[in-house]
Amino acid sequence: MSVVVRCTGCGGLARVGPEAVGLLVVCPRCRDPFLADPVPEPTADPIPPPPPPVRAVPVAPPQPRRRRSTPEVHDHPPPTAGGVPFSVIIGLALLPLAIPMLWLLGPVAAGTEPALSLATPVSLAVAASTLCLAVAYTVDWTPVTRIKGVLTLLGLSVFAGLFLHFMKRDWAEWLQNALGSNEWHWFVPDDGSYTVELPDHPNRLPAGAGGPVPSLKQLTGYRLEFKKPKRSAAYTVAAGADPDPGAGDAAWFAAVGQSLKGGWPGWEVSEARPVGGMLLANREWDVTAKGGDRLVVRVLRDQAKGRVYLLAVEGRPGKASAEDAARFLNSFAPADARD
Repeated sequence: MSVVVRCTGCGGLARVGPEAVGLLVVCPRCRDPFLADPVPEPTADPIPPPPPPVRAVPVAPPQPRRRRSTPEVHDHPPPTAGGVPFSVIIGLALLPLAIPMLWLLGPVAAGTEPALSLATPVSLAVAASTLCLAVAYTVDWTPVTRIKGVLTLLGLSVFAGLFLHFMKRDWAEWLQNALGSNEWHWFVPDDGSYTVELPDHPNRLPAGAGGPVPSLKQLTGYRLEFKKPKRSAAYTVAAGADPDPGAGDAAWFAAVGQSLKGGWPGWEVSEARPVGGMLLANREWDVTAKGGDRLVVRVLRDQAKGRVYLLAVEGRPGKASAEDAARFLNSFAPADARD
């Protein structure tokens, strides 16, 4: 009759013959020797017999499975720059294009009209977006540097847009005079009685302020104060009915000269001189101050129509200002003398 013993190594139960009690036996499970010491036989399920030894049979390694030579398709993730998707950078680069909206929403929100036209923010927006896109597509910059460059240009463009929108009109005129080109154009008054060339649009003078000659104050006048480095000057042009149509030209111009001298005390008034090449009777005077300021006054008379025309240029003497004064004075022409 077999005896049940317990392995001291793995704790498993085994059966041995009675002659093996007290001797060293080999555990059929863990193969460790242990002293066969009988244990009470379990009343439950019988102890299964030990598994038969398994022989190791060498197996050839599996051969790799051949696949068809089809092109592999990979889903590449979208490019990123410093953890930010590249599409976000492109969106930031296009944000300056919204600057012209300030010219549309600014007057409604702030109640002030911009001093510059809509072409200014459009030019700024296009230039800023172009620079931002150039920075975004710069391949030899690191992603972080590209992001910083785009954000810097975006901030500068928005700040410039706000500054230009809320810039005072006086500053805009100063910049236009200092940086803009000297573009002359033809000016025609409301009654269309003459044409004259000016560097900008003049303003109409109030009634009774038709020019520098007191006796011709009743003329309808226009004045332009043009401010630009080396070309600053004040232009005045006026026209109206002859105050003394019955007087001869000599006496009439002499009276105008006396009135001019009385209207500019402390200034030196030259003698009247006629200007050649003019269709109408005329005289011209130079009025000079001690500080160097100069006023050129030219008066033309159309006795047949009872009309009088006055032109005056006031400014600092200089080559540029003298050229502008001559251009203004010599461009004048009555309505019936235009081509």
